[in-house]
Amino acid sequence: RVYKNDIKLIDLPPRWAQNSLIREPNVAPVLVAQMPLGGGEWLYLAGLLPDPYYLSDTRGLSNQQILFLVITLLILVVLSWLLVRWLTLPLTNLSKAARHLGTDIDYDLKPLMLAGSKEVRQTAAAFNFMQERILRFIENRERMFSAISHDLKTPITRLRLRAELMEESETQHKMIKDLDELEIMVKGALDLGKSTDLHETTHPININQLVRTFKDEFKLMGADLEIRGIVKRPYYGKPLALKRCLSNLINNGIFYGADVGIDLVDSRHELKIYIIDNGPGIPEKELEKVFEPYVRLEGSRNRNTGGAGLGLSIARNIVHGHGGQLRLRNRIGYGLEAAVILPRI
Repeated sequence: RVYKNDIKLIDLPPRWAQNSLIREPNVAPVLVAQMPLGGGEWLYLAGLLPDPYYLSDTRGLSNQQILFLVITLLILVVLSWLLVRWLTLPLTNLSKAARHLGTDIDYDLKPLMLAGSKEVRQTAAAFNFMQERILRFIENRERMFSAISHDLKTPITRLRLRAELMEESETQHKMIKDLDELEIMVKGALDLGKSTDLHETTHPININQLVRTFKDEFKLMGADLEIRGIVKRPYYGKPLALKRCLSNLINNGIFYGADVGIDLVDSRHELKIYIIDNGPGIPEKELEKVFEPYVRLEGSRNRNTGGAGLGLSIARNIVHGHGGQLRLRNRIGYGLEAAVILPRI
């Protein structure tokens, strides 16, 4: 039992009695606790709970309230966008600078402004230090290759003249042959070094016209290139460097396979050029090794081409200089596929 039958209405608190006993039909709930004190006496505690029917007559939001909420929401969205933009702008600049530092496309590599939070400023300062060291390294290497080119060509020429003035003999022929190989190696090393620094202005390149030029040039050598696909818009890159890269890959395909095909796949974000031959291919475990300088595989590639094993290294350096990738894979059945993947910046 919760209520004592002998309690009169006048003995209850006025507010409690009014809300719990008089209101009809929606009687507000009342929480009552009773505890015996002994001797037939009880302690009663009663509390009026919130009216559970306060939402029964609630109406929808007015037009003014809806307009106020919409305006408030728009203001919050704009302020949030400005705040996020302010916080992420230094990171956006850092990402852009890192992307351009990783390519050889023409770009003014200036130090980043130290702005934003403490962590972002520290990251920008570390990036500026790294960029300065890389640029200094590239400049020093360029001077070193220039010095090597100047210092080695002169003694090689003198040795060649002295060898030709010797009496004709087997020793003379061996010396001239060794000098020829040395000259080829020096020239290849210089070309490899220069392939990582493409001092050439970026221009829009008509890839369709470029591959047709290859078709005409190699046709004179007795090779017929099959071209499939079309590039919808020009590619912005370094024409001479890209031509040299593709020429090296096509030469490899012609030397190691009778037929060569070129597949062009163009999209909004990247340009893919597949050069496919029907040669013997490359062992799977050697697919990455062939990109190393002076590596030539005896079992799968012909060695009677007169090269020094630098063609693929130079081609990959040029592709990397454009921010792209050069991948090799053996086709199912027979042949090798060289995929040149160039991003459209």
